[in-house]
Amino acid sequence: MSRNKRRFPHVGLALERLARQVTEWTGGSWAFGVAVGVIIVWALTGPFFGFSDTWQLVINTGTTIVTFLMVFLIQRSQNKDAQAVHLKLNEISPRRRCGSCTSTMRDSSRSPSATEI
Repeated sequence: MSRNKRRFPHVGLALERLARQVTEWTGGSWAFGVAVGVIIVWALTGPFFGFSDTWQLVINTGTTIVTFLMVFLIQRSQNKDAQAVHLKLNEISPRRRCGSCTSTMRDSSRSPSATEI
């Protein structure tokens, strides 16, 4: 465990909660609708601003920032999914004992469950 996690546990919990909420919202239909709306408003304001470089820079900067943040949210989501699958496979797959080479099921009390993720 890193030193910062022990020193500021509330910050990690707050970021985890925020990331979960943003991930859920951005995966929904409303997020797509908002994105389409922003693009439509931007396109409609083009003639007003004379299709200037600044007008183009606004959408370029906005999409770059959103893309940068979404990369981290997607990676977080994939890591959580992979960890859940890995834990579930560990629960259902047999484990061999070193000395006897007999297969036994993994003791679920020693391994975290997928619901703890």
